[in-house]
Amino acid sequence: MEPALTNIGIVLSDPGYLDAVRELTSRYDVLLINDETHTFSAGPGGMTLRERLSPDLVVIGKAIGGGIPTGAYGLSHALAERILARTDLDLVDMGGVGGTLAGNPLSVAAMRATLGEVLTDDAFTTMIDTATTFTTGVQKPSTHTPCRGRSTSSARAPSTASRRPTRALAPTPPGPPTVSSRTISTSTWPTAGSS
Repeated sequence: MEPALTNIGIVLSDPGYLDAVRELTSRYDVLLINDETHTFSAGPGGMTLRERLSPDLVVIGKAIGGGIPTGAYGLSHALAERILARTDLDLVDMGGVGGTLAGNPLSVAAMRATLGEVLTDDAFTTMIDTATTFTTGVQKPSTHTPCRGRSTSSARAPSTASRRPTRALAPTPPGPPTVSSRTISTSTWPTAGSS
């Protein structure tokens, strides 16, 4: 799972949700895998470190190589021990014979450059400050548009969502739309053909 929804802007979960997911997966002996491909933008260590999450695995895709096809994963100590204790596994050739995400020199060089020169602590500080400034400006009320919206940079990459008081494509739940600094309600969407 992603620690936050990211394909519709950045939408953080309600307080306690991620802890409850961890509790349930532990109770039912289910591995918890955090996909940090997008939420990696939260800062060094992604949301896993920022929110002090404790998944069994963390995976990340092209972002760690600046867009070059690559991927990486990390295991908890407990899971690594469980895997290494399996003497029946062929750990030498479990991945087959290469492919897009195989450890080729270009992908490894891209990861080293991205992590060493681009996604540094100093760069994250600048990115977070810029995202915060942007978000603050977007959140200021505007009298020049009928759109209501909300912007969040809680996951450290700015994200905006707007709502128009138009006809909905699907039934809209009763009551006013809910918008908070942690969630964005999208119960009313623009009608087809509108922009």
